Amino acid sequence: MSRCPVRGKGRQDVRGHSQSLQPPHQMAGEDVDAAHETRGGPDDDAIGCHGALVILASVPLAIGQGRLQNDPCRRVPNLAVLIPVYNAVEDLARTLDSVDAQGCDLDIVVVDDGSIPPTLIDPARYVHPVVLLRLPVNRGVTAALNVGLRHVLSRPYTYVARQDAGDLDLGDRLSTQLAYLEAHPEVALVGGFTRHVDANGHTLFHTHYPEHWGAIRRRMRYRTAFSHPTCMMRTSVLRAVGYYDESVDLAQDYDLFRRVAERFPCANVPKVLVSRSESGPSVVRVHRRAAERDRIVVQLRYFSPYDVHCYLGLVRSAIVYLIPRRIAQGLRRRWGITR
Repeated sequence: MSRCPVRGKGRQDVRGHSQSLQPPHQMAGEDVDAAHETRGGPDDDAIGCHGALVILASVPLAIGQGRLQNDPCRRVPNLAVLIPVYNAVEDLARTLDSVDAQGCDLDIVVVDDGSIPPTLIDPARYVHPVVLLRLPVNRGVTAALNVGLRHVLSRPYTYVARQDAGDLDLGDRLSTQLAYLEAHPEVALVGGFTRHVDANGHTLFHTHYPEHWGAIRRRMRYRTAFSHPTCMMRTSVLRAVGYYDESVDLAQDYDLFRRVAERFPCANVPKVLVSRSESGPSVVRVHRRAAERDRIVVQLRYFSPYDVHCYLGLVRSAIVYLIPRRIAQGLRRRWGITR
């Protein structure tokens, strides 16, 4: 198994925002709850056991090929893959198989958002170590993501990648993005293109996103310029901009991407990296109008009266909010193909 690229040295770049964090003392395996930490930057108190992560009970931690995750002698890899899950055991299994097949060194961090029955993972099935964090009650995807981020940022990972249960990495997705970030130390976040499939795996459409920072910032005035499950970010940048904002639960990724893209260069790899399933009831699709309201809140938060794209973005969001769901889905597929 090949190794992920190691952190480079030399020129000043966004990695200079990194700060040294000592991992908090934690039991092996965690049922956790999290204090509400939304847009503020993380600090030692917010990450320690007396802040963000409160251990309610301990369960055996997952083991990958005999490597115990909390072994103090084990070298922590550069990359953690963060996967929230709620009542989706079969989808999670497919996604874990997909991530585990990636040819680089990584840890997988799964946050069970109060599933009933609780999510169980067979550690002997995977090459890479899997950490399972379990919330005692369902709190929603944004809270689950923040619990996972607190775990990641309390350890010396350099990068964190996102994945959703049910979505599959294609080819060498993670190695491709790692190589890109190593070759472009000024870039804080990198995403990619997506393939959307039905329940039988048949391709419905593809979604492309702008590749370069200028086009990404312009696109962000209208809608997101990234597919959340394709994104890989530097942990140093997350320490600078803070966690997901739980007050805009259905646009938490859009808000985080706005904060990152306003301050740091970002990019998309012009390659289809993730296959996304359209068969299940996505939270955003089910609560489409609520998601649009949250997006409008984010747009108003970053509104500039001197930028015509801010006005046009609000008009577009208002139109999408008002049109029927079926028409919105048809336009989404058309825009996905033509972007």
